[in-house]
Amino acid sequence: MTPTSETECQPERIQGLHQLTIAVLSVSFAVGVVANGLVLWMMVFRMPRAVTTIWFSHLAFADFMALLPLPITIHSLVTGQWPLTAAACKLYITFLAISFFTSIWFLVLISLDRCISVAYPFWSRNHRTMQRAVWLAGCVWLLALVTCSPNLIFQDVEKQKGCEYCSFKFTTRARNDSKAEEERVAVTLIHILLGFLVPLAIIGTCAYFIRTRLRQEGCAHARRRKRLLLMLLSAFFAFWFPFNMVLVA
Repeated sequence: MTPTSETECQPERIQGLHQLTIAVLSVSFAVGVVANGLVLWMMVFRMPRAVTTIWFSHLAFADFMALLPLPITIHSLVTGQWPLTAAACKLYITFLAISFFTSIWFLVLISLDRCISVAYPFWSRNHRTMQRAVWLAGCVWLLALVTCSPNLIFQDVEKQKGCEYCSFKFTTRARNDSKAEEERVAVTLIHILLGFLVPLAIIGTCAYFIRTRLRQEGCAHARRRKRLLLMLLSAFFAFWFPFNMVLVA
């Protein structure tokens, strides 16, 4: 059989947008790996161990994990098809999903920590320990692993017109179309709820509460902290809203 050419496998697209996507991903990989590597090195070897340091270290590590598979993504965009095996497809998407979910949930955890510290400063000072921080960090990774487990089941290599793509595959000989559609909707809802709507609601609520409390107390640095909270909320929405819209589509 004659192998399918790369041109035949590449879908119709806007050429400039396609090249821009590849360029952005390439720059993101180069800059992100170096930047997150430096952050991890400083957190582990240069900064004193503290609750905040632990959570930001895990956040930087999750972001670092999300960048590692980018060369495979770039290669897939250039060639127009999946270059590896079906098992690699499952592991690739699961790896990405775990890193995305942990990154989001550590942002939630940091927001809750700030909120509790402002609302209950004395309780937080007595119960905010290193041991509990490590335990909570482990729970975040475990929860992400459980949430992303459907990727190991439904992610597979699908052939279309001689080209191979790594995508969700809900239909099999044992499942009818209605059952497959129910599974697709369930997986999509899990990703949108746990990976966007719930975190956005928690981060937004914490930001509003902290902003209100700082304004009531007349904190000298309230304006700077409010700007920081607004930037965190805006960045979360800007980065993750398009991703979840793709899931819906």
